[in-house]
Amino acid sequence: MTRLKIINLETGNQPIFNDDKSVGIIFNGEIYDFREIKKELESQGYNFKTKSDTELILRA
Repeated sequence: MTRLKIINLETGNQPIFNDDKSVGIIFNGEIYDFREIKKELESQGYNFKTKSDTELILRA
């Protein structure tokens, strides 16, 4: 599989899985305000392992 990496070039490989690997996601797109949404989720206690907007979907 090949993916066009726009935001996280180093660690944005897909699919991305949740912690217990029960849910995975492949996302083809871009969330333009993901940095703001990520900051809000982090303030609520969510932890992110990548800088990818795809992980944002998985954690939300």
